[in-house]
Amino acid sequence: MELLVVIAIIATLIGLLLPAVQSAREAARRTSCKNQLKQLGLATLTLESSQRFFPSGGITTYPQIQNYVQGGKPLGPDKQGLGWAFQILPYIEEFRASTISTEAQIQNTPVATYFCPSRRAPAKFFNPERNTDFWLLDYAAVQPGPPRSVDPTRFEANMQEQSAPGTLPTVRGCAVGWGFYGSLGGNDGGGRSPRRKADVTSYYGYFGAISRGTFFRQGTDLVDLNYGGNTRIRQIADGTSKTILYTEKRLRQPYDNPRPNERYGDDEGWSTGWDFDAVIHGYCRPYQDSPQFVYGDFARWTTPGSAHASGFSAVFADGSVGQFDYGIDVETFNRLAHRADGEAVQLDR
Repeated sequence: MELLVVIAIIATLIGLLLPAVQSAREAARRTSCKNQLKQLGLATLTLESSQRFFPSGGITTYPQIQNYVQGGKPLGPDKQGLGWAFQILPYIEEFRASTISTEAQIQNTPVATYFCPSRRAPAKFFNPERNTDFWLLDYAAVQPGPPRSVDPTRFEANMQEQSAPGTLPTVRGCAVGWGFYGSLGGNDGGGRSPRRKADVTSYYGYFGAISRGTFFRQGTDLVDLNYGGNTRIRQIADGTSKTILYTEKRLRQPYDNPRPNERYGDDEGWSTGWDFDAVIHGYCRPYQDSPQFVYGDFARWTTPGSAHASGFSAVFADGSVGQFDYGIDVETFNRLAHRADGEAVQLDR
């Protein structure tokens, strides 16, 4: 009888302690995730100190590294078609990876720093569209949409909630809508096949700390599309401490879902260019990872968020890291993503 009492007491204690242990472990993982964002920010600032400009977000989806190599070496950040996650590799002690010059090398190169430990270990996805594996990425740069001052009427129209019954609410201008491809006309910027600035109707530009690349391989030529090039410190008029560099991004659960049409934003990984895997939109409402998903709604793939119940983190252009509640006002988040809208937001962090 006494033995049964002792066993019952031990079981009760274990039941009480287990949530505390799990909470402590998640707190440690969340801290590790924030530290990784800090590393990404410091690596970007080190690149800026060396090159006098920030990395770009690359030029398009599925960029082929062989198109952005010269003399057997990858082109620098000013002409590189692969995005920021490729360009900062030398500065996060991934020197071998930074010399990659073939697609085969990319397929064999995971980068542990690009995975939040609360979500998953380094993972890859077989992409049937390209018949190849891609090592994935849990963080993204942010492309802001045009601020209220550009066109108040259109701004209000794009900020309106648009949701189907039983689905997560979203904002009309989120994702491939207003501004993601540098145009006030939605997808007019060309998407996977970017066009010269002069050929883009109602060109607006790219105003994140990480802007879109400007060089695109067309046949044998590396063509400057005249998007303005990589961001320089002086262009961050709102202040580096008030402008987001990278943030955690929301993913659909389960993370190992093999269906490619439910993985946009998690199917090309760190080697992509201007695509939802590595760049999200400032108009998108943040969410925690969940199984909820709406097929055909691109807002689900360009949304800030994380695996953490307490919120998501972002690193700013001065290298500081802040944490945000999922309920942050979308316009406020877009202001933080915009480097020069004159609507700077000061956060305590």
